[in-house]
Amino acid sequence: MMHLDLRFRQLARVFWARRIALTMSAILFVLAATAIVLSGNYVTLEVDGRTATVKTHATTVGDLLKENGVVISALDDVVPRPATQVSEGMSVSVRKAIPIRVTSGTLTVATVATGSTVGEVLKEIGFSIGQADKVTPAKNGLVKPGTEVKVVRVSRKLEIARSKVPYDSKTENDPTMDEGDRRVVSQGREGEFIRIAKVTYEGDIPVGEEKGTERMVKPPVTEVVKVGTKRKVARLYRPVTTASRGAARTTEPPAQASVPAPSGGRVLTVIATAYAPFGGPGIDDVTATGAKAQYGIVAVDPSVIRLGTRLYIEGYGYGVAADTGGAIRGNRIDLCFDTVGEAIRWGRRAVNVTILN
Repeated sequence: MMHLDLRFRQLARVFWARRIALTMSAILFVLAATAIVLSGNYVTLEVDGRTATVKTHATTVGDLLKENGVVISALDDVVPRPATQVSEGMSVSVRKAIPIRVTSGTLTVATVATGSTVGEVLKEIGFSIGQADKVTPAKNGLVKPGTEVKVVRVSRKLEIARSKVPYDSKTENDPTMDEGDRRVVSQGREGEFIRIAKVTYEGDIPVGEEKGTERMVKPPVTEVVKVGTKRKVARLYRPVTTASRGAARTTEPPAQASVPAPSGGRVLTVIATAYAPFGGPGIDDVTATGAKAQYGIVAVDPSVIRLGTRLYIEGYGYGVAADTGGAIRGNRIDLCFDTVGEAIRWGRRAVNVTILN
């Protein structure tokens, strides 16, 4: 009996020892599982501006994103990089790349960017903005897929406008010149005036102007014209005058013609002499045009009055330019009369000639 009792006590000690071992193993397992559960890291995760604090058992940022269902592409901006080890309290930021369009004048850029505001996007793609440039939407505006950004370049330029200043004309009486004659003694010259303005452009379109300097850089020069005031006095007689078509003859003033003057036509002031057919050596009744020399035939300089032109001569009447003469040059004419006496009475005088055709 003693032997059995000893054996029983031995078996009981073994049983209790094993039971205690099994209990301890279970406790250790529970503690290990609890440690595993409690060992996760708390991380701040921001995706396109939305922020959350998550607990993760991931070892890298890439695994963290997969664990939270965040799919990224090569164009997305992930900070820190996906291969970075996860640590307690770290912050992970993800900016998804979105398509946008930027237009400035005739230039349009279609691209993708990860910035959240217009200003960040423009800086990211290297699009410089001047202080005065206009940006729509505003630089602090948020962007989303398909956002169109318009940039208007604003510039200011100094512009110089030049304008001509007309000159004045001044007349001076000259008693040494025949009445009606004019002579320019000092040429007039235009002046120059400038205006300087600061012009504001939006793109190529002027939208504002700020006036600056205005000044005369070259004053105009006045034109000076001498006007004759000496009256022409008819000579009561002239001992000798040379006819344009023949020999010398004595002259006396003739009776004035009573034919009425025409109302229109170009008027020339000329020196008029007189002749009569066969009134001296070398003077016949044949003209340069073949017409018979008679009253109404006028010898002219063809470079001044064209042959065949109908004329009205002051104090003589109507005539036609049908003859020439060796001494008839410039503003000179020779009037044909029917008799030598009439030619002598006419003599030499200044008259107005009206060109009728």
